[in-house]
Amino acid sequence: MTTQQYSQQLAKVALYRQALPPPKSLPQSELLSFVRIAGQLTAEQNALNASVLSHLTQTNAANDPVYMEVM
Repeated sequence: MTTQQYSQQLAKVALYRQALPPPKSLPQSELLSFVRIAGQLTAEQNALNASVLSHLTQTNAANDPVYMEVM
């Protein structure tokens, strides 16, 4: 591809982008609501992971005979 062909392709891309409708952004309150919910879900998942890890560490599950039979 020559420099001229490359420039023509870039010009086409620029025209295409101008033809696209502007992206619809979410209202600020709705966006903050999604962020808040995502934060809550992350905190809940983190607490659940910590609880499971704590339980498995206490029971030493990797050395449990039942676990060894499954493997």
